[in-house]
Amino acid sequence: QLRHGQPSLQRVEEQVSASLADLRLMVDALDAPEAALSEVLIGFERRLREQLQGAGIALNFEVALGEHDPVLGTRVSLHLLRMLQEAVSNACRHAQPRHLQIRARASAGALQLSVRDDGVGIAHSARSGRGLASMRARAAEIGAQLDIRAAQPGTEIQVRLATADHTQAAARRAA
Repeated sequence: QLRHGQPSLQRVEEQVSASLADLRLMVDALDAPEAALSEVLIGFERRLREQLQGAGIALNFEVALGEHDPVLGTRVSLHLLRMLQEAVSNACRHAQPRHLQIRARASAGALQLSVRDDGVGIAHSARSGRGLASMRARAAEIGAQLDIRAAQPGTEIQVRLATADHTQAAARRAA
């Protein structure tokens, strides 16, 4: 996007910041191939909270994984983080939220992540955007279910993943 025309300095700074955020996300996932998901999410929350505070958006980040905290490995963890990142990015870019809520819940063999904003909601036509298509492709890649729905107010995005196959594969790679 920056190759076409003469981008403003602000646009260049935004793109560089986005690229650095992507790089940090990948490094975090690669640094913790044997980490439980809660550990991976803590790093994501720390970086996200700083960015959202700067934008005046309050963050409620709840991780309730308890004894079912899965070790998913680098590939699956990175896909989940990228889906969360895209959901937050879409909310900030399009919904004008004042609050974001991110939740992680787990039970035996299942994980649910959700991102909910209190913004203007998602337009029906937005369901085919590039970011949403990327989220759908990532969900399919790891066998997760992605649901996008209107919330009152705002939008909620949920990712559900059966964790048994992924935790076994991560354990085999670590051995």
